[in-house]
Amino acid sequence: MWFFKKRKPAFLIIPPSPRFPGSGGDEAIVLSAMDLLKMKGGAAEIHLAAAEPAHPGWHFAAAEKIRLIRLASLNAATLRKYQRVYWFGADTADGAFGVQGALDRCAYLNAAAAAGVPAKLTNFSFREKVEAPILQQMRRFYEQGVSLSLRDKLSLDRFSKAVGVPADFAADIAFLLKPGPVPVNILRWIENHKKQGRKVVGINPHGFAPALLAGLINASTQTAFIFIPHDNRKNYDEAGLIKTLCGRLTLNPDYFLALEFLNARALRGLCAHLDMVITGRMHLAVAAFSQWVPPVGREYNAKFRGLYQLFGAEELLLLNENPNALQDLMSKVLTDAGFKIKIAARLDEVKASALNHLDLP
Repeated sequence: MWFFKKRKPAFLIIPPSPRFPGSGGDEAIVLSAMDLLKMKGGAAEIHLAAAEPAHPGWHFAAAEKIRLIRLASLNAATLRKYQRVYWFGADTADGAFGVQGALDRCAYLNAAAAAGVPAKLTNFSFREKVEAPILQQMRRFYEQGVSLSLRDKLSLDRFSKAVGVPADFAADIAFLLKPGPVPVNILRWIENHKKQGRKVVGINPHGFAPALLAGLINASTQTAFIFIPHDNRKNYDEAGLIKTLCGRLTLNPDYFLALEFLNARALRGLCAHLDMVITGRMHLAVAAFSQWVPPVGREYNAKFRGLYQLFGAEELLLLNENPNALQDLMSKVLTDAGFKIKIAARLDEVKASALNHLDLP
């Protein structure tokens, strides 16, 4: 007689935004969650809820051994089959990119909890002013037993004051992302400049005036620059921003390199070879921090401050478009090893915190 071991129910991940894939930050979150589930979840399958499963951006699904599930197909009956359901809310769960869209995703967690399936809204930020329907939904989550975990302590403090129900803190799960291989031509370009005594700085132009970055770069004769797009969705033309920036440069073209969109693992690997990063994208800062590389961040959103507070690195936040402030900050970071030492001193603690998102032993 043959005995078959019963397969464990699958885990379900709901990504931060229906606009995913295409966001480097969302991809880093999802892949990190998969890495952690593979480590802690045993042999259980991992399913990813996709608004558009046929989207070419899901190129990594097969390689990562995950199954795509159409988001619209989720209901009480289908959700009941899962071992656990997670929504990684990032900067969408508090309604920052649309209240109704956030509530629509909350409904899946409500349905899972009603079906007796452990459900969690995790890895999300919380603004200072959040709309009443979102606040009501967060209180309902607590009543239904849906777990809540915020990704920075500033957000947790805001949440506690506005919502008044218990929630936990766990650092952004993207800190746990495993780096991937970097294209050889990029590594050779970096190595060539470092051999000639130059520092290599990665720049993501989102949130910066092109004139500000062009002025900084044109005045830098002992530094090489890599321009890094971090989002290739239709509404965020970062390749176009980089093209505009390159058109303003008078620097020797050998001193700068414009990249195509890299997957999240390759980007994490790339950061290890940089001396610093200047970024308007928070998850490029996460990638840099995770490799002990100081990131200067454009604080256009409060989520940046919550992240930088984890490392006591708020001085790396750029608060305005003052060209002298950016120049001075870059010079200081490139000459002061203390920034890397401070990051290294806290990184293990931050990563240990990020392990707590899944509520698994």
